[in-house]
Amino acid sequence: MKTSAFFPRKVSKPSLIAFLSFLIILFIFSSLALAQDITLDIQGTCKEYNVTLFATGIDGCYDVKIELTSPDSITGSIFDSREGWKSSFFFIDEALCINATASKTFAMRTDSTSATINFEAKLRPVSEAEVAWESGYYVFKQKCPIAADDTIFVVLVALIVVLVLLAAVTLYVRPLKKKRR
Repeated sequence: MKTSAFFPRKVSKPSLIAFLSFLIILFIFSSLALAQDITLDIQGTCKEYNVTLFATGIDGCYDVKIELTSPDSITGSIFDSREGWKSSFFFIDEALCINATASKTFAMRTDSTSATINFEAKLRPVSEAEVAWESGYYVFKQKCPIAADDTIFVVLVALIVVLVLLAAVTLYVRPLKKKRR
């Protein structure tokens, strides 16, 4: 076996393969141990949701904010066990203490009947102003049934449009019959 500037002494192939395998395994396990992530699991169909926040690879106590927005504004409320319902724009103080991994479920609601709503979680260390972790946006499709009042309104509008069209056709056809005679 030849020597080089990188390997100044002779190294056997099996020991080199074992050493490289050890480095690869060490890299994989260290990257898994350092993985820091925040994810959301969203349960619900229309206006009321249970949002579970999962945090991994993070230690400490955090204030939690889960924004619930529609395409045009912040429309959600989150339940804080100490303060009751409040806008999802605000943080819930000391809501989550994490030792490597943790999860917590939050009750949320919205007045929006928009087809899509967005969820985003933010964590900031207790007593600090800056956000330390963000989950990214979760786009969620709401499945809100059309209310009976809305259905009646749509049917009435469609009926009026049909009646106006029939009246217009009737008024247009009468002059044509007179011209043919």
